[in-house]
Amino acid sequence: MADKNLKINDELTPSSDEEISDETMLKRNALVPICCIGIGTFGNVYLIFNLENGICAAKIIMQNKFNEKELSIALDLTRDEKQFAFIIKYKKYYQGGPYTIIVTEYANMKTLNIIAEQRHSSLPMHTFRALMKQTLEGMRVFHDSGLIHRDIKCDNILLNCPNGSGRVYVKISDFGFAKKEDLIGEQTYLAGTLPYWSPELVKKPITLTQKVDIYALAISFYHILTHTYPVFSTKLEDYQKKISQMREINRPSDIEDNLLWDLLSHMLEFDHNKRITAAQALQHPFFTSPEAVANISSEQLDLASIANQMKENGDESITEYETNPLFIVPESDLKDFLIRYLQMENELFEMRMSLEEINEKLTTFSKLSSLERDIIFVNIIKQFSKGQEQMQQALSIGLVDKNIDILNQLPVEEVYPLYYQGITSLFQLSSDEQRRIILFEKGLMKYARKAIDCKIECVLENSTHLVQRIIEIVGQSVGDTKENPLRQIFEKDGTIANFRNIS
Repeated sequence: MADKNLKINDELTPSSDEEISDETMLKRNALVPICCIGIGTFGNVYLIFNLENGICAAKIIMQNKFNEKELSIALDLTRDEKQFAFIIKYKKYYQGGPYTIIVTEYANMKTLNIIAEQRHSSLPMHTFRALMKQTLEGMRVFHDSGLIHRDIKCDNILLNCPNGSGRVYVKISDFGFAKKEDLIGEQTYLAGTLPYWSPELVKKPITLTQKVDIYALAISFYHILTHTYPVFSTKLEDYQKKISQMREINRPSDIEDNLLWDLLSHMLEFDHNKRITAAQALQHPFFTSPEAVANISSEQLDLASIANQMKENGDESITEYETNPLFIVPESDLKDFLIRYLQMENELFEMRMSLEEINEKLTTFSKLSSLERDIIFVNIIKQFSKGQEQMQQALSIGLVDKNIDILNQLPVEEVYPLYYQGITSLFQLSSDEQRRIILFEKGLMKYARKAIDCKIECVLENSTHLVQRIIEIVGQSVGDTKENPLRQIFEKDGTIANFRNIS
């Protein structure tokens, strides 16, 4: 059964016969593309904005490369926000045509790999300990769900700093290779990235358990500490040969802390039966000893104190992850390593444009970038959702006229749902006379008719939805006992006939 928190939308999908850009595909699904933040073999990842979830990441995957098990895994992992604090959350997905779009929460401070690549800098031990503790806790919860990730590596462990929190959270991501451990008998191929493969994956018969994730986690943290891999090769045969000649991973000189190496060596144990679990790793003295407690920084203590105060004041979102300083990664500790996007996000999406500012921007609409246009329409939707006062002001200053004029001037394939969602919200709040003016005098119906005649499938779907919404709003206003006044108009102008042809 689908989880109610992961929303599915298969209505606004592109036609499989149409070649369109990633940006256009996102916008046709009411997702505002900001920039591309990742390019992969199977598709690209974009930083996006939408009204329902705010700033998110959207992964566009070619349908023939998409593994539907990823969505099934995501459903299992989106139930309890507190419990799954260190696992990336899937928000929504769109299926249809040649692509699938998956919308997830956005982790704004890149990945652990950005730290591993900084050869001339090292993390404070209290920060490293907290990062490792968070990651192991995320892995423990993942494994408690009966899953094996199979592609744990630095690039799949994201970092997120909620705006204004001062703290960073690990986010385990990318469930494309994940599977239920009780289905391991169906294993027909290997997955993951070579330097992170455990010894049992390169020997026959292949043994696949949750312990492969533990080994990969240890390699990830080994890589952060040493900026190298204990066994490296890009070719499977060479990797198999190297690791088959080894009995253990030798301690590198870069790792001086005895407790840390003891923990890593237990996670890197070649015999998977002896390798510790995530739950066991969390009980290791590296996290529980007096030395670990003594190493807590003043900033970790301050952030924990703030969280405890918030909890005492009734904030139910606060968990042990915020109040236990051993879990806390201060944002300031990572500032030398990570490129921060938070300032850009604040500038773009702490959007408080007044109606007058929006109206002024609309006069120069043709000169604006695609992103600037999208931001304006997000502001329009926010303003129109506030009620009658904003609606009357928008009508009086001519903002509604400009919005509808833009709909009619642009080619229909360049009009996205975001561009008319504000108008439909306003339409719902209007009186019957105001609706008549908006529809016929100001020209909303002119755009709707033009869009209904479009031959591009997803534009047609969007415009059909718009017209149906208009009919529905008018019908609700007159009640069930009277005929919808738009019906006669739509019968006469051929709109109803067009609907029949579409269906």
